[in-house]
Amino acid sequence: MRREIAAWGILGTLIFLFSLVYLWQRGPSAMPGCLFHRLTGMECAGCGMTRATYALLHGRLGEAFRFNPVGMVLLPFGVVVAGTLFFRSVYRKSWPVLSRNGVVGFWFLVAGVIVFGILRNIPG
Repeated sequence: MRREIAAWGILGTLIFLFSLVYLWQRGPSAMPGCLFHRLTGMECAGCGMTRATYALLHGRLGEAFRFNPVGMVLLPFGVVVAGTLFFRSVYRKSWPVLSRNGVVGFWFLVAGVIVFGILRNIPG
C-alpha cells in the first residue's frame, strides 16, 4: 500500500512539474482558460493563477501578486501541506491537520477564499 501511495505521489509530482515546464515555455495562452469565467463572465477566486504562476516562474513577483494576491500567498502553504500529507501517508504517520483546530482553520481558509472570490467581482 505504501508503494502504491508513493507511486501516485511521484506521478502527481511529475505531472505538476511537467505542467510548470510547459507553462514556462508556452505561456498562459497555451493553457485552458477558466471555465467559470467563460460561463459567467465573473472571476473566480483562482482566476489569474495561471498568469501569476507564469510571472512567478519568470521571476516577476510583483506582477504575480497583481494577477492573484491570495493565490500567491496560499501557494507556498499548499505546496508544504501537499508534501507533508504525502510523506505522512507514505510513512503512516498521523496527520495533525485533521485535529479539531486544523479543521476549523481549514474552514476559515475556505471562507476567506470564497469572500475573496466575491469581493473581486464587486466593481470599483
